Amino acid sequence: MLMCSSKSTSRREGPRSPNCLLLQGKYVYLQETNTLEFERKPDDGFAAEIRSQNPETSRHTVTNYWRPMNAVSITRAIYKKLNLHRRGIFTITFSNGLTNSLPSVSPELLLCRDLELAVPGTYRADAPVVTISSFSRQLVVITSKQRPRKLTIHGNDGEDYAFLLKGHEDLRQDERVMQLFGLVNTLLENSRKTAEKDLSIQRYSVIPLSPNSGLIGWVPNCDTLHHLIREYRDARQIILNQEHKHMLSFAQNYDNLPLIAKIEVFEYALENTEGNDLSRVLWLKSRSSEVWLERRTNYTRSLAVMSMVGYILGLGDRHPSNLMLHRHSGKILHIDFGDCFEASMNREKFPEKVFTIVFSS
Repeated sequence: MLMCSSKSTSRREGPRSPNCLLLQGKYVYLQETNTLEFERKPDDGFAAEIRSQNPETSRHTVTNYWRPMNAVSITRAIYKKLNLHRRGIFTITFSNGLTNSLPSVSPELLLCRDLELAVPGTYRADAPVVTISSFSRQLVVITSKQRPRKLTIHGNDGEDYAFLLKGHEDLRQDERVMQLFGLVNTLLENSRKTAEKDLSIQRYSVIPLSPNSGLIGWVPNCDTLHHLIREYRDARQIILNQEHKHMLSFAQNYDNLPLIAKIEVFEYALENTEGNDLSRVLWLKSRSSEVWLERRTNYTRSLAVMSMVGYILGLGDRHPSNLMLHRHSGKILHIDFGDCFEASMNREKFPEKVFTIVFSS
């Protein structure tokens, strides 16, 4: 839109006209001004801002100069319309944070009523089919890296079914992992010794919609370990990353140290921190010692089973935000199975950090 023709430039003003230099040199400036400044400056103020970049021009250059300025005005009008549309889609609510309005995002989906399709993840061969009655008007935006949405589907049985709508991520591997968990649960249930101990792995439905999007069943009454530890430490004014601060106080250039030195720094951090946050959380959230013992036993067993299955999978990217704890049963629930097999073995950099809170609880 703002490109200059080399032939017309050479006929009129030589190799490169001042107008062409202005447009080429200020293209990024125009783009940033369009994006950031159109709400605060009127069109004449915007044009004055552009003219100030090159005030001395000849008559015919000014004529050519205003041709792309007309295009810029059109672009600014488009930006304004897009911004109004964006404001209609995103709304801020103090109770739920950032939400999407389904009528603005997908009005066709909102109009879908009383479908014959089953609610994802609910179909059972020996049970009545629960079909989709309607979709909730609000999509809650989860404040994580990919900004997934929480979608609620109303079933014809009167129940609400919540899902996590994820984009830019292939969930087909997560679906296969859930199938493996189902096989492991079958093997554990067929053995009398393991069946008595309730060693089954907590599963949830995974429905890939495309190679880069899908739905994940929402597991109620679960909190990430990161959330539980943050809540515990904030209430007692304990620094959230105190282990990491101890490591940096011992060796500021930790990332550049050899392996043996990193182990020494890590052991120093272990000796100077208690690491019993999760253990205290389990105790404080239990109404009696019997409930605490039951949750602690379920926690230990579920952690042990998933450690063995995770070893078979070569499961990586395990950190407190990818481990969830069920509030009532105390079982550990793993999420995000994007790093399996070769991905976790051949990686050069590891985003997760080793922590002992899981083991000392």
